[in-house]
Amino acid sequence: MIKLENASFRWKKDEPVFLHIPEFRVKCGERLFIKGPSGSGKTTFLNLLGGFSIPETGVVSIMDTNISELDSAERDVFRANHIGFIFQMFNLIPYLSLLENITLPCQFSSKRRQRALLQSNTLEEEAERILSGLELDLTTISSLSVSELSIGQQQRVAAARSIIGSPELVIADEPTSSLDTNVRNSFLDLLFREVNNTNITLIFVSHDSGLESAFDRTVLLSELNQAELQG
Repeated sequence: MIKLENASFRWKKDEPVFLHIPEFRVKCGERLFIKGPSGSGKTTFLNLLGGFSIPETGVVSIMDTNISELDSAERDVFRANHIGFIFQMFNLIPYLSLLENITLPCQFSSKRRQRALLQSNTLEEEAERILSGLELDLTTISSLSVSELSIGQQQRVAAARSIIGSPELVIADEPTSSLDTNVRNSFLDLLFREVNNTNITLIFVSHDSGLESAFDRTVLLSELNQAELQG
């Protein structure tokens, strides 16, 4: 699913290399936990995987596509078709309805729209099906704006948005940092269930080492990143 080879990134040409990843592989369907302290470059690393940032050197390949060779518009299309994101702050859009927030990826990707419609008759039905899988009853919150939802509810809406249309890869950036332990563990169980249903590859970044036992494999970013050896 993912292959990085000698991928280096720096913020400015006259600054030291911030990330240098000699080699990194993730299998299809794997649930990978990446941990590291705040400021260690976790979000920057995810930005490379998602094509938001481009390496100065090396290869960042997703599904055998070297996304660092795509132009900006091509990366946008690739990302929309194949990658779902769960952001730390969720990034829900307040002027859209709850269902419109969830189905938004299907407005940008015909592939995800088609895959969603293989599961349900309409996008709205598919959004409701996923919410139900995440144990969120639409009838109790349908009249609320996303800004009126609790943090736990917003988190599940963000997760539903990330997996609708079955993207091959979901990238989660500290999505449980604002949750208490019980809600956090419940959310992970539900997310794993939905991810497993469609064999989605999950990259989950957090500084909370208490979560890692639930994943197939753990990677320490400090061990993966060899930037200091680059001078």
